[in-house]
Amino acid sequence: MSNLNKFDIGSNVADSTIEVFDTMLSIGLNLSDNDAIKIDEGERIVGAVNVAGKVLGTILIEVSREFARIMTASMLDIEPDEVEGFDDIKDLISEICNIVGGSLKSSFCDADLICELSPPSFTTGNDFIINPSNTERLERYVFLHDKHPVIIQVGVSFDENYIPYNEDEEDKARRVEDVDVNEVLDFDIKSNTIESTIDLFDTMLSVSLIHNDMPTEFPQDLKRIVGSVSLIGILMGRINILVSHDLAAEMTASMLGMEPDDIDESDDIQDVISEICNIIGGGIKSKLCDVGLICSLSPPSFTMGSDFAIESQEMLKYERFAFEYNEEIIHVEVGLKLAEGSQLDKNGPVNEVLDNAKIALDSQQAIDDLLADETKEKNTAKQEIKPEVSEEDQTSRNLDLILDIPVEITVELGQTKMKLKDLLKICQGSVISFLNITEEPVDILVNDTLIAKGEVIVEREKYGVRIIETISRMKRLKILK
Repeated sequence: MSNLNKFDIGSNVADSTIEVFDTMLSIGLNLSDNDAIKIDEGERIVGAVNVAGKVLGTILIEVSREFARIMTASMLDIEPDEVEGFDDIKDLISEICNIVGGSLKSSFCDADLICELSPPSFTTGNDFIINPSNTERLERYVFLHDKHPVIIQVGVSFDENYIPYNEDEEDKARRVEDVDVNEVLDFDIKSNTIESTIDLFDTMLSVSLIHNDMPTEFPQDLKRIVGSVSLIGILMGRINILVSHDLAAEMTASMLGMEPDDIDESDDIQDVISEICNIIGGGIKSKLCDVGLICSLSPPSFTMGSDFAIESQEMLKYERFAFEYNEEIIHVEVGLKLAEGSQLDKNGPVNEVLDNAKIALDSQQAIDDLLADETKEKNTAKQEIKPEVSEEDQTSRNLDLILDIPVEITVELGQTKMKLKDLLKICQGSVISFLNITEEPVDILVNDTLIAKGEVIVEREKYGVRIIETISRMKRLKILK
């Protein structure tokens, strides 16, 4: 029996979820005894993170669009009807996924179940279900705030064959801070995806695909299946395989030598799509590892329905490839980004990037111009293979690079004033009295700018600060000015 079977997933998920909603959103949650509660009406949002290592799996956090607006409004200290667009909602769901998933991942690592966490992805819509694949443990937890449920699903398995690196990979492995962002931009996704996809469908399924340079969108309300895997490590990424339900059934029947009406949709189709995801994802992973961009592959997850859209957290490089077979459409989407801590530019000092960041936060045009000189030539050369990127998407991608820059956080316990003659009398053993009173919240500063207040705590002989009050998110973004 692996340590995973003994691991207390429920307490970890409950504690981290209730705490993050309380401290971050001032929203109280209660764990429900009824884990079968569903969100039956209206649009839903599901944030997902994957883990890979000794533990493989998926963590899903689901809320209604209505409650997501309430949560976001609470974070921004505004009214729910003042929440505009999806960006702020996505940022919040992303942060909750990172905190809840990160807490579970840390607890796994403490139990010697070493694993890493992927960036979040988001699924929105009115008609879809998401199923993790090949799980040893699949658990579902429902939390309630008034009438609003928060549903968390954890599907994990133990990889008995996990090996961190083989000797060749260890020799090639590099630190993330030594990897140039241009290496990701230059990585040839096209040749590593199109040929392998066509060969795979021909060899495995006897399906002859034709690559289409002009991607055709799936018809609205078409029942479809998306298999997804994540790349996790020095390089982070997301690979989605999209097919219609009818084509997935036909492919599965062909592979199993059965009639489409005789296959088991919940098992047989997922097994075939899982194998396709693993082969295509594994091929891209191997190419990346060959150049020292070491990463692991998560197990597949599956999204099925007729009304949904999947969006990954902003990627540095994204490409979509379309294929056709008997008037059916297949899409393969690949997104890549470097893990946090990578260099934005080996040729320029961090201070120059910070200066650009300050301008970017103050000026939309400055964001558009950020790194333009370095990427203009690449964009021209790769125009044939890169999907058209809107001005808004380009801005988000550049801002994502800026947001990876580390900043210094300072906790200020207190302040006082004294005369110079008193300052000169200070020696070893002297006591300096602050003007602050006992148990008064301490100030938390970023770049010498106040962003929050907190209270000092001590856990396991380590000091920390629990956040009890924050300024608005937009004001926090402007601290680089």
